[in-house]
Amino acid sequence: MVIKELKMETPDIEKIKTRVRKIYQNYGIDIQSLQDEDLSDVYSFYINNPKRLEDDYAKSEKLYKSNPSVDII
Repeated sequence: MVIKELKMETPDIEKIKTRVRKIYQNYGIDIQSLQDEDLSDVYSFYINNPKRLEDDYAKSEKLYKSNPSVDII
């Protein structure tokens, strides 16, 4: 029996963290006091759903560009 080696892309964790933090900023949410541990569930979700990360990031960028003066919550 021949076992094929599966090539799975390993997620770029730092890219995911950067994107998640940018999404929060685009929605005007202050993340200065949040630690990575506080966002671990969010990171895990996007690691498993990379397409959703790109979609959510694009939506947040569109919102920010349409109203760049969003107050930070």
